[in-house]
Amino acid sequence: MALQSFLSNVPWEDQLKNEACCETLFLMAMAMADQNCDCQRSVGSGKLDAHLRTRDGNDYVIELKFVKAAVKVKGKDRDLTVEQIQNNMEKALATVMVQIDKNKYTLKFQGQGNKIYKTALVVSGHVDIRVVFEEAVSWTLVKKPGQPHCSVKKV
Repeated sequence: MALQSFLSNVPWEDQLKNEACCETLFLMAMAMADQNCDCQRSVGSGKLDAHLRTRDGNDYVIELKFVKAAVKVKGKDRDLTVEQIQNNMEKALATVMVQIDKNKYTLKFQGQGNKIYKTALVVSGHVDIRVVFEEAVSWTLVKKPGQPHCSVKKV
């Protein structure tokens, strides 16, 4: 994967420390690849980490999570095992997909004749990357009689 190769060039002493660092590097990688990508976009009921519109018009709604490779124990860093990191990454992937649905991040991009993909991008402190793509379901506006406003529900 090109992104993993790009991130692996970060010197080991400067390895990824947090989610903001990952988002910045991700945005740089997308710009270098001449992709139409923007970050920290207000959509739905939250702030989306990134949105990528491909040249063929498809939308990737991207939520990025950072998984630490170490934890503090009595003031000192203790490295997690590879298995612990992998388990934390799998949990983060599932959490991201729920977050995208809960906050209705895909709603803004619907109705344009495009395919929309919910995308979970999870990066660990050891430059391991997991990505999950899932085509988004449609949402529809519903106005019940007597209600002054509409609500949104999955179709």
